[in-house]
Amino acid sequence: MRTGINAGQMQGKNLRSAVSQIQYGRIGRVEDIASAIAFLACDLSDYIVGDTLLVDGGMTTPGTMPIGGRPGPVPPNPIDR
Repeated sequence: MRTGINAGQMQGKNLRSAVSQIQYGRIGRVEDIASAIAFLACDLSDYIVGDTLLVDGGMTTPGTMPIGGRPGPVPPNPIDR
């Protein structure tokens, strides 16, 4: 997540390294978090209860980012079987 605290570190090689670990292909922005909050605050999310919403561009999606930072295959969705 790009913030005022880490802006100086998110440049050049550090930025490329961070982006390589994110499936969405870019560093998160404050607006990404704000959009998730707005969704959770509206009626469209009224049936979402007691869950964790990860707003990380897919960085922590299990099985998609092996050690080394290169994207791997996306595991099959059990619903599609």
